[in-house]
Amino acid sequence: MHLKLASIAGLGLACVLGCANAGQVLNDALATALAAPGARGSLIQNGGFEAPVVPSGRYQLFASGQSFAGWQVIGAPRGNVAPISGAYRNAGIVFNAHSSLQWLDLTGLSNSATGVQQTVRTRAGARYELSFFVGNVSGGGFGTTSTVEVLIDQRSAGAFRNDEVQRGAQHWRRIAVPFTASSTATTIAFLNRDAASDNSNGLDDVALVEIAAGSAPASLSGEYAYLGQGRCSLTQTGANVRMLCTWPPAGRGPHYEIRGSLAGRTITGEWYSLYADQGWYRYVGRVQQDGSIEQSQSEDPIRSNIRTAVLSRLP
Repeated sequence: MHLKLASIAGLGLACVLGCANAGQVLNDALATALAAPGARGSLIQNGGFEAPVVPSGRYQLFASGQSFAGWQVIGAPRGNVAPISGAYRNAGIVFNAHSSLQWLDLTGLSNSATGVQQTVRTRAGARYELSFFVGNVSGGGFGTTSTVEVLIDQRSAGAFRNDEVQRGAQHWRRIAVPFTASSTATTIAFLNRDAASDNSNGLDDVALVEIAAGSAPASLSGEYAYLGQGRCSLTQTGANVRMLCTWPPAGRGPHYEIRGSLAGRTITGEWYSLYADQGWYRYVGRVQQDGSIEQSQSEDPIRSNIRTAVLSRLP
C-alpha cells in the first residue's frame, strides 16, 4: 500500500520493517494466547489478525521470512504485509475490518506477490472447509479489485476476486474452499495477486473447520446463482438462514425472500414472492454434496420457478 508512505512518520512507524522485532515479546505472548483453536472451533490461530495489536488508525509491517501471532510471511524476497487497524483512513476511504478491530493488507508497502501461511493439524482423509473474507476498495489509487490466491500444501486452490465496491469504505466478500486433507498437517497460504499498481488487498476472518460426514458445509453464507442470471445472497447465523434472491433481467429488486433453519443438510422454512407480493409458503431446500441447494420440495401455489431453480454456490 504505497499511499501509506506519506503517513509513516506521523504514525510512529519509522522503523518500518524493523517494527516486527520491536514488539517481539508482546507478539510471542499473544501467539501463546492464540495457540488454542479459534472462534467457533476454527483450527486457524489469529484468523482475524487481531494480533499484534496495532494502534487505532495505524498499521505494522512484517517482511518475508518474519512471523507474527500464528502466521509466517512468505512470497517476494523484499515483500511485506501489514496487520492494520480498521480505523485507518486514506483518500476519503475508511479501511474497515470485516469484524472486530483489525485485518491484514496483503499489499503492505511492497505491492508484490507476498502473503502469509499457517500450518495446522488435520486428519488425513477428512473433509474441511476453509473460509475467509477478501476486502476491496475502489478509488484513491487503491485499485478497483482485490484478488487473493489460496494454496493448500503448496498447491493452488484458486484465485478469488472481490470486485464489489462500497462507497467510502471497504467491501468484504466471503469465500469458502472445501478440500480433503492429505496428511496430519496441512499448510494454508494466501498470496496477493493484485497488480503492482494496486495498493490494497484485504484478508480477514480466516477459519478452517472439519466438515462432518453427511453434514452441510460449516457455513452456507455466500452468493448463489440460479437459472443462469439470477443471484441469491444467503446469510447464515447459527442454524438460521435468510436469502434474498434477485432476477436482474427483469430490472427489479429482490425476487424472493426465504427464511428458514438448517438441520443436517435440509433447510426448512417459508418463502415469499416479492414480485407477486404473495407468501409465505413452505420452503424446503436440500444442500447437495457440491454445495448447491435443491428446492423441488418447496410449496409453490403461484407457479413460480422456485421449485425448478437450483441454487449453485459461486466461488
